[in-house]
Amino acid sequence: MFYSPPVINTPVTVFKNTLTVIIKDNKRDGQEVYRSTSVVVTDSDNLPAVMPYLTNAIFDGFPANNGSVRDITYSID
Repeated sequence: MFYSPPVINTPVTVFKNTLTVIIKDNKRDGQEVYRSTSVVVTDSDNLPAVMPYLTNAIFDGFPANNGSVRDITYSID
């Protein structure tokens, strides 16, 4: 007989911060020309510390392809 190990649920608190940048062309009646969203999930609630990384992720390789999803990792010193 085969037995699987017991499952133990452990609650974990995580914080999800997002930044969305929308650029519109005022000469074309506010037509949206660029939209990008960056997301970070961390174990601490420190938005001022992650905001530079969220901003860098949006403008890294600007302008990126529309609709593309990229996974970007930054090392924190």
